Order: sequence, then C-alpha cells, then structure tokens
Amino acid sequence: MTSGIAVLGLAGQAWKFVKSLTAWIGRPRLTLYFDPTRTFEKVPVQDAGGVMGFFCHLVVKNQGKKRAKNCQGELVWVGLDDRREHPEFRARRTLKWANEPDFGARDIEGGDDRRLDLCYVLQTQPDLVHFFTPKGPAGVRTDFPAGKYALMVRVLGENARPATERFILGYTGVWNQVEIRQLD
Repeated sequence: MTSGIAVLGLAGQAWKFVKSLTAWIGRPRLTLYFDPTRTFEKVPVQDAGGVMGFFCHLVVKNQGKKRAKNCQGELVWVGLDDRREHPEFRARRTLKWANEPDFGARDIEGGDDRRLDLCYVLQTQPDLVHFFTPKGPAGVRTDFPAGKYALMVRVLGENARPATERFILGYTGVWNQVEIRQLD
C-alpha cells in the first residue's frame, strides 16, 4: 500500500513537471524586426507646436498563440558605427509603443504585432535625431547629432521569450531621411 501511494505521489510530481515544461515551451515568443513598409511615418508633432516629425519604428511580433503580457521595449545601448567597445550610451531606456499616450507596457495577442517607436527627427531641428525614451538623469544622452550609430534593442514580456536585435541607424541631417538596417 505504501509503495502504491509513493508511485501516485511520483506520478503527480511528474505530471506537474510536464505541465510546467509544456507551459514554458509554449509561452509567447517575441520577435523584433525592421520593416521598411511599416517603419517610417511623417506626422505633425503637437508637443512641438505642430511642426512635422519623421518617426522611425521597429515591429514586435508575438510568434506564439498565447497573449504576451506586459511587453516593454528598451534601448540597451547606442554606439558609433558598429563598435560596441565604447558605446556613446549604455543605460537601458524604455521605448514607447507607437500611437500610445505613455511609456507603459502593453499586451500583444498571439500572432499579432505592434510598432515600437525608436526615434524621430523634427523638421525644425534637422541636426538631431531623438530616441523615443523618457528624458533621463543628467549624463544619459537620448539626442544625437547626424551620424551612423549601432543600436541594441530588447523587448521583454512578463510571460514571453524576449527578443534582442542590433540595428544600424544612419542619419545625414536631412530631417526625413533616416536609414535603418538590421544586423545579422
């Protein structure tokens, strides 16, 4: 009788393990990519008095079937060209979801995607590219002059496999001409 109870106990533990393993394997999987047909947008910027702004987005897709909860994008670092040794910026900064009023986390349904604001340039300030993050403490740069920059961006979710990608952003100083290329 005791061995039967022990077997049932082991079977129960094994079942719990299989269920948790299945849930972990089946959790939402986020991917982060650049899509030139959905990335660029010219719109008036109300916070800047209605001047035109050129916005650049990245796309985050939930490859899973379940909802990815509380997803948040972050700019991890910005470096000159493709050099990671001495980044210009190494302080994780939250990115904003496109067309949302705040920097809060958002859910992404299974199979759906959302655009993530990466940066913008104002027509009246063509010498600067602004990364779409909350302004941080002194010394944490979020505005950069024209140039070529390497970026690392990460997207995390409460129950999802994260995505981390590197991109090259090129900006010549012409307000509506920003180039983005995803690195392998």
